[in-house]
Amino acid sequence: MWDGRQFFGLGCAGGASGVSLAGALCRATNERILLVAVELTSLTFQPNDLTPKNVVASSLFGDGAAALLIGPAESGSGKLDIVRSTSLLHPDSTSLMGWHFGDSGFEVVVSERIPSMISELMPRAMRSLLAEDGILPSQVKSFIFHPGGRKVLEVCERGLGKSSESLFSSYETLRLHGNMSSGTVLFVLEHVLAHEEQAPGSYGILGAFGPGFSAELSLLKWA
Repeated sequence: MWDGRQFFGLGCAGGASGVSLAGALCRATNERILLVAVELTSLTFQPNDLTPKNVVASSLFGDGAAALLIGPAESGSGKLDIVRSTSLLHPDSTSLMGWHFGDSGFEVVVSERIPSMISELMPRAMRSLLAEDGILPSQVKSFIFHPGGRKVLEVCERGLGKSSESLFSSYETLRLHGNMSSGTVLFVLEHVLAHEEQAPGSYGILGAFGPGFSAELSLLKWA
């Protein structure tokens, strides 16, 4: 039976938020959940606006789509479980990222304060995600973070206390495909599964930051 749920406006956090929601629905229903993220960010391009703000904002994003099928827990090597998820919203930050609906259509809004906001949210999000199960940050071996841009990834590195090698798949996805907003983190996950071998029982974190300003993180475990 089709029970489709559609969300709009979650931006770069949409893929990570979708993983969280799909995992919760799967656990509640014991049914397979199909997550589809579709982004047509080229709709925000304003051809008559040649200001640096518009040109830079338009160049940051590209169109893309990704899908992920999440099913009930099964035993076997190579399985990846969604252990838990967390969502944080920073107060009074709605002006940092989103859209302005003008006379000529969508106008993307991206603030220069985003990297500093991520720096503030990262420690809180990590504590919220790991503390309940008593998992130490050192036990997390893989990081599947949405590559909002090089500056964003560099802030994530500092917040995690990791080197750029730890975010290899995020950098590679950014290099190969750019920032496709919500679906990009699913491309990163695909790259991790294809190119980064994980030991059974090891943990990973899938995460993204988006409008709100918000943080969306899921704790993953390889079976």
